[in-house]
Amino acid sequence: MDTAVEAILPSFIESRHVVTLVVAVLVFLLVYLIKPKNLPPGPLGWPLLGYLPGLFPDPLVSFSKLADKYGKILSIRMGPQLVVMLSDYETLHKAYVKMADEFSDNMIMSWVLESKRDVGSLFWENGERWRQRRRFSVKTLRGFGFGKRSLEARIHEEGRFFCREMERLNGQPVVLNSLLFNASSNIICAISLGTRYDYHDKAFEEQLAIMTELIEGVRLLEPANIIPPLWHTRWYKRRRGMFKAHEDFIREHLKYHKATLDPDNIRDMMDAYLVEMQRRIDTNDPIQHTEEGIVHSISDLFGAGTGTLSNTTLWIIIYMLRHPEIQKKIQEEVDRAVGADGVPSTTQREEMPFTCAFLMEIQRLRPLAAIIFRHLRVPVKLCGYNIPKDTPVFGNVFYIQNSPKFWDDPLECRPERFLSADGKTLVPRKDWIPFGLGRRMCLGEALTKMELFIFTVTVMQRFTFKVPDGDPLPPLDLPDGGLVMYAPKFRVCCVKR
Repeated sequence: MDTAVEAILPSFIESRHVVTLVVAVLVFLLVYLIKPKNLPPGPLGWPLLGYLPGLFPDPLVSFSKLADKYGKILSIRMGPQLVVMLSDYETLHKAYVKMADEFSDNMIMSWVLESKRDVGSLFWENGERWRQRRRFSVKTLRGFGFGKRSLEARIHEEGRFFCREMERLNGQPVVLNSLLFNASSNIICAISLGTRYDYHDKAFEEQLAIMTELIEGVRLLEPANIIPPLWHTRWYKRRRGMFKAHEDFIREHLKYHKATLDPDNIRDMMDAYLVEMQRRIDTNDPIQHTEEGIVHSISDLFGAGTGTLSNTTLWIIIYMLRHPEIQKKIQEEVDRAVGADGVPSTTQREEMPFTCAFLMEIQRLRPLAAIIFRHLRVPVKLCGYNIPKDTPVFGNVFYIQNSPKFWDDPLECRPERFLSADGKTLVPRKDWIPFGLGRRMCLGEALTKMELFIFTVTVMQRFTFKVPDGDPLPPLDLPDGGLVMYAPKFRVCCVKR
C-alpha cells in the first residue's frame, strides 16, 4: 500500500504543478495580452505579480525611476490590478482639478474595507455621503478657527507647554518624536474633543504609542491590500487590537459628549457632529450620520493632524541640524520681527519671508503624503491614453517636488528658491503641492500652515538645536516602504538661547 502511494504521489505533484503553470499562463495571457487598448506606457511585469517585485525595497525610489523612463503618465500592474501614475504637475492638475468629477473618488485600500473603517470616514469613504460630511467638516473647522487668529492662542499655548518640557531637559540629548507627537495631538484634542492631556499622562501616552504605530504602519505594499482576507488572520491581530483600542478611546469621549451635550453651546467637533447627526434624524434626511461614523471621522482627524505637525517639525529640525546657517538666519529674522518675549502671529509672516520660505522648502523636500490616490469611477481619456473604469490613479507628489526635471538642485535645501531676488517677498510656485490638489485636498491645510509657523517661531525664540557630541548628523533616509514620509528617530540637544 505504501509503495503504491509513493508511486502515485510524484505524478500527482507533477500534475498539480502543470495545472498551476497552465493557470498562471492563462492569467498572464488574460491580463497582459488581452489588455485594454491604448494604455499609458509602462513595464510589462511578471505573471500574477505584475511589477510588484520591482517596487521593493523602496516604492518611492522605484516610482521615480519609472517616471524618469516612461514620462508624465505611465501604467503598471500591481498584482493583477492596473495602476496609472501621474508624474508632472500639468497632468495631475488636469486630472484632479479640471476633471474632478471623474477623479474625486479616493482609492480605498482593501484592509479598510475589510475592517469596515470606510463608513463615515473623511478619507476612506466616497460618494454623496462623503461629500456632505467633508463639506460639513470644513465649515465646522472654520468655525473653530482654522485659518483664523482665534486658533492661534491654542497653538501658541501648546508651543509654550512644549518649550517648557524642553527647558526641563537642560540641553541634554533627547529624541523628540514622542514629545512632538503629544504636542500636535493636543491641538487636535482641543479642536475635536475640547481637552488637552499632560505630556506625562500615562493613559494618553499609551494612545500616542498606538496612533504612532498605526500611522507609520500604513504601507502601499500591505499584504492585506493584495489579499484582503489576510486582515482577519492572526498576522493582523495586533493591528486590529490597536484600532479597537484607539476607537474605544474616542468612544469614551463620545459617551461623555452625549451625556453633557448642549446644542446651543458647541464646544468642539464632536459636539458639532452629534448635533448634525440629530438634525438629520429629525428632518428624515436621506443621508444619515451615525455614532460609528463620528468615531471614524474623529479618528481620521487625529491621524492626519497629529502626524503632519509632528513629523514636519522633525524634518525641520533635521535640516536645521544639517544647515546651522539656516537656523541662525531664521533666529535673526525671528528676533527682528517678534523679539525674545513677543507672541508670534501669522500676521507677521510678511516680516519673516525667509522663515516662511524655509517651511515651504521642507514641505517640498519631504511632503507628508508622497503619493495621493484616486479611483476612477468611469473610463476616461487623459493625455491621449485610455484609462479604464475602476483604475487606481496615483499622483506622484514626491517626484513632482523632487525631480531635476522641474527643480534646480532638487535634493538641496534652498529656501531662496521661494524668494524674490532681494529676499524680501515669497514667490510661490504652482507645482508646490504638499497638500494635494482638487476636491480631496487636505482639509487641514490652513491649520498646518498656522501650526508650523507659530511652532517654529516659538521654538526659535528660545532654543538652538545642536547635534549631541559624538552623534552623526541625522539621516535624510526615505521611509522604508511607508505611504507617509515619517522622519527617522535621532537625538538632538535643545540649547536655551
